[in-house]
Amino acid sequence: MFELFDECMSRIAKCEQKAKSARNQDERNSWLAMADSWRQTAELRQLLERQERAVSSTIAKAVAGEPVHAP
Repeated sequence: MFELFDECMSRIAKCEQKAKSARNQDERNSWLAMADSWRQTAELRQLLERQERAVSSTIAKAVAGEPVHAP
């Protein structure tokens, strides 16, 4: 579950490290933009995982015959 998130965090760190050793401002900005893109990917993945858990919980309650309420 957290594998993709961990991979994104690793790539963010690599991009930020590359930005520190960039040859010029344009290259630095490119690496930082890539880090931001990976950060957004990680945030989206977290959101999707939370939604998946909520849906799974709702389905489990419905199958068990428990009352299900809309969020």
